[in-house]
Amino acid sequence: MELIFSNNKEIPYGGIFLAGPTKRNSKYSKSWRKEAVDILKELGYDGIVYIPEYEDTVEFDDSDEGVDEQTEWEWEALGKSRVIVFWVPRNMTDMMGFTTNTEFGKYTTLRPDRIVLGYPDGTPKMRYMKKMYNDTCNKDAKTTLKDTLAESLEVYEYINDRFRFEKMQRVHIW
Repeated sequence: MELIFSNNKEIPYGGIFLAGPTKRNSKYSKSWRKEAVDILKELGYDGIVYIPEYEDTVEFDDSDEGVDEQTEWEWEALGKSRVIVFWVPRNMTDMMGFTTNTEFGKYTTLRPDRIVLGYPDGTPKMRYMKKMYNDTCNKDAKTTLKDTLAESLEVYEYINDRFRFEKMQRVHIW
């Protein structure tokens, strides 16, 4: 598995983006994304994972320039992803997910076939996202991180199959 952190300047195409709220000054080793990577490994995924956090050895730059760089990295990685997993373990004290809400609205509209939504039971302020996901993507949100990631791998395989088919069609045009 290739982990692409937001301090990596080179962003390859075709991975799974782990979108969702991040605690300020978070460390990857203590983040929900570390658990997500462990689950993806357990499920047999060995591809690219975009992690919108810095590696533990790098301090987050909270200056305007640092936040702009982080934002631009996220936009590029979201654009290069095959699947965007929105895991929203929101709490209203230190992981409110305001950016997550914006990204979810944008990418659910632009790429509804590539979105997977999950959040723990009892997560506050999820009714709107749940309805948008149900109505736009025609899917139900998951309530465990493992179920959310398992569904993301199904979507990933579907998207990969579609890419292979489209590539074959371009090669075999009469």
